[in-house]
Amino acid sequence: MQQLFNQTRREQLIAQITQQVHASLDLEEIFQVTVTEIRDFLQTDRVLLYRFDQDWNGQVVIESVDDNWDSLINREIDDPCFQTKSASLYLNGRVLTIEDIEQAEMTPCYREMLRSFQVRANLVIPILNQDTLWGLLIAHHCRSGRRWNPTEVSLLNQLATQVGVAIHQAELYQQLQQANQKLEALAIQDGLTQIANRRWFDETLDQQWQRLQREQKPLSLILCDIDEFKPYNDYYGHQQGDHCLIQIAQALQGAVHRPDDLVARYGGEEFALILPNTSADNALIVAERARAAVEGLQIPHNPSSVAPHVTLSLGLGTLIPAADHTRKELIRQADEALYQAKAQGRDRAIKFVEETKNSR
Repeated sequence: MQQLFNQTRREQLIAQITQQVHASLDLEEIFQVTVTEIRDFLQTDRVLLYRFDQDWNGQVVIESVDDNWDSLINREIDDPCFQTKSASLYLNGRVLTIEDIEQAEMTPCYREMLRSFQVRANLVIPILNQDTLWGLLIAHHCRSGRRWNPTEVSLLNQLATQVGVAIHQAELYQQLQQANQKLEALAIQDGLTQIANRRWFDETLDQQWQRLQREQKPLSLILCDIDEFKPYNDYYGHQQGDHCLIQIAQALQGAVHRPDDLVARYGGEEFALILPNTSADNALIVAERARAAVEGLQIPHNPSSVAPHVTLSLGLGTLIPAADHTRKELIRQADEALYQAKAQGRDRAIKFVEETKNSR
């Protein structure tokens, strides 16, 4: 009767872990359920998952342990006895069963390591992720020696296989997420300069406009243009022109310091900076910092009538978003100010004032 009960319990446990693996991508949850249920089934003192690093050392990543025995969680283990040969054996399906460390044949260093973990009996099953030895599923009996019967070994083998499946699924999902993130980045990133593209600029400006309209905080926009970039391109060539754009994008990126600030390529040789919750005076400070950063690059520009190096003209507008006007008004302000910066000799930052419109 007891044998039938144990067989039913084994089948239930395998079904439970298998279902968990197929229903969840949360490795920590799968790991915890696995070691907890195994320890309960085996009525043993400690069950853990041990993950290898590249040097065949590693650490305990999850465990279930009786209160009477030390926890090994997150403990880094340097096993001087474990060698490449040992890894090869586990890759080929080796199962290590030790009924009593004081009587079993083993290297002295391995015996001492098990003693340090309070272990008397040991059952070790490899966990494979495809063709790679990921780690080990280990059961420790600490209070006394113990004979591990074949059904227990078979059970842990099957569960270690399911853990390996879970690990592989989680890795595939992570790879998919990374690929999707890369695609998303490509969709919002300018291919040349690697900063935000016009599409992401438009979306961000809309989002910040709506947010700051609710909060009634100022939103500033800086539009900037490389001075006399067409003569630069004609003189130095388009390849050098592209390199110039990349350098300027990096300089502008370094001129903003807050996570919500956005630097974008607005089009051609034009760039834009969105500065949420920023007054006109503070935006002018950022604009001047951006202008100085580009000047500091000292990129030669022989055909320029402005300076012997590449320079930047910047115009900025600031509004507290309201229902009676749109973001187009903010863009108009920055564009008007940029026009004035160019009209006044270029290589400068100009803040929009209403008179600017009348002087155009």
